[in-house]
Amino acid sequence: MSESSQLGEGRRPRGALKSWVVRSVKRSVRWRPAHRLALELVVRTLPARPTYFESLLADPSHPKWSYRTRAIANLVGPFPDTVVRVLRNRASRRSSMLRLEDWALSTEFTGRWTESVGIREQQLAQSPSDVSVLYSLANAVQRNGTVGFRNDPIVGLTPSPVGDRERARRLLADAIELAPDSVLIQYALGRLELNAGNGKRAVEHLSLATMGTPSATWLLDLGRAYQRPEVSDFVKAAESYTRALQIEPNHSGALARLASVSVRTNDWREGWKTLASRQLSKDNTSEEMKVLIEDLERFLYESEEGQDPEDLVRRLAGLSRRGEAFERELIRQVSSRLQYLGKFELAFRVKDLIAQRVLFETRWLRRSHEHLLSRFSALAMLNRPHEILEMFQPHPWQARTELEELRFEKIKADAAFAMGDARPLARFAAEERSAHPLVGDRLMEDLITGRRVAIVGPSDLGEEHGAEIDSFDTVIRTRFSKEFVESNRVVGGVRTDISYYSSTDIGPFLDEAQAAVTKGHIRLAVTRPLAYSALSDRADVDSWLRFYRHEYCLHFLGSPLGIPRMIYDVLQFSPQEVKVFNTDLYTGNAAFAKGYRDAKDVSLTANSLLNDLFRSHDLRAEFSLFKTLRDNAVISTAGRLSSILELDPPGYLRLLERSNTFAR
Repeated sequence: MSESSQLGEGRRPRGALKSWVVRSVKRSVRWRPAHRLALELVVRTLPARPTYFESLLADPSHPKWSYRTRAIANLVGPFPDTVVRVLRNRASRRSSMLRLEDWALSTEFTGRWTESVGIREQQLAQSPSDVSVLYSLANAVQRNGTVGFRNDPIVGLTPSPVGDRERARRLLADAIELAPDSVLIQYALGRLELNAGNGKRAVEHLSLATMGTPSATWLLDLGRAYQRPEVSDFVKAAESYTRALQIEPNHSGALARLASVSVRTNDWREGWKTLASRQLSKDNTSEEMKVLIEDLERFLYESEEGQDPEDLVRRLAGLSRRGEAFERELIRQVSSRLQYLGKFELAFRVKDLIAQRVLFETRWLRRSHEHLLSRFSALAMLNRPHEILEMFQPHPWQARTELEELRFEKIKADAAFAMGDARPLARFAAEERSAHPLVGDRLMEDLITGRRVAIVGPSDLGEEHGAEIDSFDTVIRTRFSKEFVESNRVVGGVRTDISYYSSTDIGPFLDEAQAAVTKGHIRLAVTRPLAYSALSDRADVDSWLRFYRHEYCLHFLGSPLGIPRMIYDVLQFSPQEVKVFNTDLYTGNAAFAKGYRDAKDVSLTANSLLNDLFRSHDLRAEFSLFKTLRDNAVISTAGRLSSILELDPPGYLRLLERSNTFAR
């Protein structure tokens, strides 16, 4: 019997693996005790895939075999404390570069980044022109830092160490001067600039890093950089995601982003071709599904004539009930395209199929918050938030960390919010503000708590609410523009205390927002927690820009729109009253009043923000949440919005189908 058949799936027994790895290492590099320690970790805990080690050890000329040690050790978890102590003692006896490297890696495996920075600085003192040391020190200083905040997908901004990004930038700049052709350093610089919100600089470095044979992840980051507001080159972004899928066809992130970009650019057919080909290439795709894909393509992208969309959706639903394994992004694209074509009722019947499939796939709970959130957001989208609260009697599992407990409490608060009760959310938010205050929290409390608040949308519905809006204690608007407010004073009033900016708008409008605060036109600018990483370390935003802490986490396949986000944030501060003006939930003649957005963003043209409504947001869910909050007296509404909220969700979708907002 062959060795591979004895082991099963090409795995070697532990003893054979140990001797094989030791022989491979001795052939390629100078043997050191640190290598033996790393390999002992491997052979104690695996059988490992020999083919992986063969590729790992294939390049004997690699300048630092310790990187290979890092990769091996990452397979088996952190170094035990005993190994760390051994390496520290060896390094203290003879502070050679190699021994310091082993010691530094061992501290990094165990998360001791402060200690790692000290060791890397010793290396830099010994060899100030060593590119690998500059690179490693830059990585360490980004991981080591004082207490800051990071954006958790459920809780929002939570305390987390924040490294020294500026020093890392200087170190990497020094490294790239010494090794201008290093794709690894170009990528590190590109990632740093991407995280700092510098899209143009990120594109510059990531483009150089991906010129050769990059990984799919590197190309994904390049696509993200092209999508930054200051770049907005969606064609180049699509090219990057296409290249990523050529390298790694099952990369879910690249697939989702390519589909999203194809919607934004109105290049629907390109996204459809990629998604459909993936579905058709699956061995378990039925002949009936293949025929349906062809029929859907003809209806959605060629001609609506000769096809009954009701029949197409019924056939899709029938296949779903029978367990057809469809590509989720493909069905999501069907829903988005149907919305674009103005068939909203059918579109959301298709989207319901995705939510129902998610519920089926997550029927057995795993100890994973991603798994849990996927199930709960599907329940919320299907208007079943009460089932979420039932699953917390008791918790799905025992929380092991403070963050895990916070996640549970936040999900419960959001489930109650979806049912029209904002009090649990307000209590949760107040406790977090007290424990971990952020810039702007105190001013926000002064402006909101116990006060009457008007939230003013950017639409002109021909309703003269200006005097009533100005009578409120606090007036909040989206993306403040003095000229726009003055020109719409009859319908929207003239006062503004707080202005909210989307993560897309805050970068391009940062200087205008700061000027508005400085001149006293507004008292506070507010933006999403997504922008925290890019803007929080800028000294010029320290006092006037607030990053709101929490976002509604039960939104299925996307994120809430601007005004629902504002309502959600304001209600965390327990206002006396919240009243919403000047929005018709896209059921009128135009999405925005004249002058609020650029011409390209007021119709369904290439690169228009309106295109994102069909892919990144959920109009029916927004309507349902508005209606629930209004019906439970959490908010009140004015004018046309009040009459719209008397409808049920199907009635709202039929109203959308008659709207001129999405006229093509």
